Amino acid sequence: LEFLEGAMPAIDAWMVWLLESQAGPTKGSFRWRGRPAHTDKLAANTLASGLDDFPRASQPSEDEYHVDLLSWMVKACRVVARVDAALRAEAGTVRYELSRDYSRLGDELLAGLEELHWDEGASSFHDVGLHSDDGVIVTEVVLRCAAPDGSTIDTSVPTELLETRRVPCPASHPRFLYPLGDGRGGYLMRERFIEKTRKVQHVRHLGYVSIFPFMLKLLDPASDKLGAVLDAVESPDQLWSSHGIRSLSAADPFYRRANAPGDAPYWRGAIWMNVNYLILGALHHYAREEGPQRARASKLYDLLRANLLQTVLGELGATGVLWEHYDDATGKGMRGHPFAGWTALVVAIMAEMFPA
Repeated sequence: LEFLEGAMPAIDAWMVWLLESQAGPTKGSFRWRGRPAHTDKLAANTLASGLDDFPRASQPSEDEYHVDLLSWMVKACRVVARVDAALRAEAGTVRYELSRDYSRLGDELLAGLEELHWDEGASSFHDVGLHSDDGVIVTEVVLRCAAPDGSTIDTSVPTELLETRRVPCPASHPRFLYPLGDGRGGYLMRERFIEKTRKVQHVRHLGYVSIFPFMLKLLDPASDKLGAVLDAVESPDQLWSSHGIRSLSAADPFYRRANAPGDAPYWRGAIWMNVNYLILGALHHYAREEGPQRARASKLYDLLRANLLQTVLGELGATGVLWEHYDDATGKGMRGHPFAGWTALVVAIMAEMFPA
């Protein structure tokens, strides 16, 4: 308690920085900073969110705001308010003053969550941004172009343009040099998203981002939104797999697609134990709260817990290590290993230990 009391001024300053620096274009909204406006990737990354290549608005802009960040801010306000209340109850008086009433602020932000991010047409929570909902993904040849000073950049064009030799290099690097090879005797190919109708709208990519209000237990147990979220979680065509909850719907155009040559899909279908732990904790919570989804949450909790334990412990037995994340189709470990980190949460899942 003494440490927490001493840390509260710094926590308050950090909260103020987040509230001000990540504020979105609409009152009560928040926007992750750092998305590049121009990129050679299939979609611009959102590294600040931690969900690097999860698809967001097709055109990064100051008009977008993100449902996961708003959910985190509501949760953060509630946590700071609880710690402050506990310190005051224990000590009677404290040696700090907070700059905000975080309990009230959390309630105010939560009140705007549905208005800002609930997409009635999709029955889901989504980001909002400058986005083309009718765009298409095309495959192009990667080629190299040069500037008068000798510098080069790589771009891509449809195969048919390369065959006609009418290659439209960028104005900054107008001279076509050659197509890049894939090391196997063919051209290096990459996918590109071609926008059609672009406007500010809900960004309909169903995945981890869409269920943050549920994962962080922000939804009322009686809310009809909770049932809609569980519909997506439970659907094998969307988020449910026999190995855990997918990071991106299997029906999404970006599902399991690489973001660039050599940049394998990361948050586009793979199963992540840190997020699945939050999902399992939310199911555990709603299975104990009175409401229309109580029995359903209990059933999904048991099924998901069994699937996660089988996946992680099965791969541990087969390979001897824990993995960064797991393939949603096979359950095989992927990327970083040995990776204790958040995958060590399997121990908490075994013990059924979840934060209140």
